[in-house]
Amino acid sequence: MSALSTAFEAWRTQSTEDGTLADMFSAWKAGVGHAASSTDTLTTAFESWKSAANANGIVSDVFSAWKAGIAFSTSEETKSTKETKDTKSTTPFSLKLAIISDPLIVVRFPTLQLYSKHAAGMLEKATSESFYSVTVTPTETSVVISESYYNPINNPEIKIENGWVTIRVEGPLDFSLVGILSKLASTLADVNVSIFVISTYDTDYILVKSKDLDTAKKALTKAGHVVFNAEEEEKIVPGE
Repeated sequence: MSALSTAFEAWRTQSTEDGTLADMFSAWKAGVGHAASSTDTLTTAFESWKSAANANGIVSDVFSAWKAGIAFSTSEETKSTKETKDTKSTTPFSLKLAIISDPLIVVRFPTLQLYSKHAAGMLEKATSESFYSVTVTPTETSVVISESYYNPINNPEIKIENGWVTIRVEGPLDFSLVGILSKLASTLADVNVSIFVISTYDTDYILVKSKDLDTAKKALTKAGHVVFNAEEEEKIVPGE
């Protein structure tokens, strides 16, 4: 039974006593419709009923029914919204997260041309198992690479940030998925862990500082995720 029909049944006994069933039901339906589509005040809306209502002397009944229709409509909308929010908040959200302990370094080159001069030397030790990411924008070229592959370059224009380790979201992840990265980032932000994120076609990689790794693992595990060492594939128990 719909909400409208259910509410109508609640009127039946009272309204049939004075013969205004049809009028009250019509007024109630119109009240619901008006509440859903207009921001007019109750008094202003009531004025629009007056001529028709006065014709059969049921102004009071129509107005009461109209007010109740608005109250019911508002109550049902609030209840529905709350139920939707509650459902979303209790929906399970668990991911498999692999810790890759190989320390990474982030290197910023001011131009693609400058990076190109050093690219061969930075790649010579890389293998198919390596993590190596290059991002080129109009204002910079950023490279993420294993610290062991990087040979210091004597150039003040090149900036480096070291001491990162990787948390890989086990994929592949569908492009239609929403909120994965934001929820992980929020969990880590709550424990004051700074992140550096790289996304690929298959998945997301969240880089955290080595000093923050234990804090990050505990927070993510507490949030319901399965966190394990990528090399050993052993689940990490909270508190270890």
